[in-house]
Amino acid sequence: MKILFVCTGNSCRSQMAEGILKSINPEFKVYSAGIKPEKEISQYAVKVLKETGIDISQQFPKNIEIFNDTQFDYLITFSRIAEEESRKIIAKNKLYFDIDDPFDVTGNEDEIVKKYREVRDEISKIVIDFIQKKIL
Repeated sequence: MKILFVCTGNSCRSQMAEGILKSINPEFKVYSAGIKPEKEISQYAVKVLKETGIDISQQFPKNIEIFNDTQFDYLITFSRIAEEESRKIIAKNKLYFDIDDPFDVTGNEDEIVKKYREVRDEISKIVIDFIQKKIL
């Protein structure tokens, strides 16, 4: 099974989804990418996944264009812009989930981490509840 998660910057949501799904089934070929990739993965995303025993510290943002000639079983997008801009990606199934971008959250450290945890839990629920029921 070949799956691509896409969000806007590939620094938070899609990176977390990639890490979560790889931890559930390491035999799947799981990738993530962004429409406008950030320079590095969010350290908050790394932190909140590490709390669940998942290490994504070695992952890095990638541009969706590197996957233009790759075929996937599933393309899963987490932002409207990602859904619109990933039309060139070849996938048997395309799914869209509207997930807030925690990268945009401002406030103190506790408020930012709280939002990242909420997003992590929402993505985890999607991956575990939906993906597991449909394709695992």
